[in-house]
Amino acid sequence: MKRFLVSGWILLCSFYLLPDLGYSQSNNQNMTLDECIKYALQNEPTLQQQKIAEQITQRDVQINLADWYPQINFNYDITHYIKLQTNIIPDAATGQRRAVQFGLKNNSNLIFSATQTIFNNNLRLAARTAPVLRQQASQNVSASKIDVVVNVSKAFFDLFITMDQLSILDEDILRLERNLRDTYNQYESGITDKIDYKRATIALNSARSQKKAAQESIIYKTAVLKQTIGYPAENDLVVAFDTASLRQAAIVDTLQTLEPVNRIEYQQLQTALKLQETNLSYYRWAFLPTLSAIFTHDFLYLNDNISDLYNRSYPYTYYGLRLSVPLFQGFKRLRNVQKAELQIRSFDWQQKGLKNQINSEYRLALANYKSAVSDWKVLEENEEIARDVYNTVNLQYKEGIKQYLEVIVAETDLRSAQLDARNALLRVISSKYDLLRAMGTVPYNE
Repeated sequence: MKRFLVSGWILLCSFYLLPDLGYSQSNNQNMTLDECIKYALQNEPTLQQQKIAEQITQRDVQINLADWYPQINFNYDITHYIKLQTNIIPDAATGQRRAVQFGLKNNSNLIFSATQTIFNNNLRLAARTAPVLRQQASQNVSASKIDVVVNVSKAFFDLFITMDQLSILDEDILRLERNLRDTYNQYESGITDKIDYKRATIALNSARSQKKAAQESIIYKTAVLKQTIGYPAENDLVVAFDTASLRQAAIVDTLQTLEPVNRIEYQQLQTALKLQETNLSYYRWAFLPTLSAIFTHDFLYLNDNISDLYNRSYPYTYYGLRLSVPLFQGFKRLRNVQKAELQIRSFDWQQKGLKNQINSEYRLALANYKSAVSDWKVLEENEEIARDVYNTVNLQYKEGIKQYLEVIVAETDLRSAQLDARNALLRVISSKYDLLRAMGTVPYNE
């Protein structure tokens, strides 16, 4: 079982070309693909924001439902009348009306009141939408998780396959260095001229240049993976993968039947439709009255002298029911009902359009995957052929049958075929995750 370690490769490469790129091996964390995904689900910034948004939605739901509980209040006020209110009352003796002032100059109220809603259409709406809003927030988190899993998987395999290509270049450089020594010894011995030696030098320099590019690419792709999983940029990251499972990672069942309901976008649209249907029900029943139970206790204080105001109170208490009936609101309820019905009709068209979009995305992803698999198989076959050709030409060269130029060409063809096969495998894996996303079957649970 072969395992590839990012920092190990970079350190190995530094012995050849980049002595200043050695990574510190302290505090390294070995992470497989599953561990990278798990880490990302717990640390990727965008996903964490969605999780916080889900918690905010939960708080909003609780706020909306809070009015079902008793609403208890305390009010305090103090009033000084510069001039008391005057009322016209009939005189008991004469029967004539006369002006009389009532009350005392200083009043103070300490009022405890409680209200318990028995029925309210707004609270009925809040109760019915609460589970749907929670579901909507949860689906938003699920959509972000799907993006995280796909992006992390692509970044992980992009890095891993680049490391595999680096190992191919290392093997190629070893072969070229050996060839260079052989051709140089032959040149020094007078067996051949300097052409073979120079050609070997050119081929080796070209391979080393490709290796440097791969090294730089590994550094960049490691940074991309860190960003994708939310890993601290200043910390070293070591990834590991079982190469025996690499082929398995590229396989997906293409015979599965497309079910639009599996797509998170379709589920989100269905949830939005539920909310709109709830709003329609709310407007249809907007004529219902509001019924509440009320209780009030007032510590009433009255006195003409402010200093004696709180010496004596005149409390009173009452309780009862309050019924509020909306009789006419300028046809607002009717217009809201008509608007909500039109919005539901719009959702029907959105659903049809989304189904067509999902089908198109699935067909495109399936075609890309099958095409990538076909290219991969062809390029793997080319790799085997190129390896066989190189081994044969190299043997014939050692026996004096072939010229060294043909060895260089065969070796270059082998290196290109190996790198092309790895790139094809990366395209297969990338298109596999696009297909899983299109089918709505990306595993994303923590």
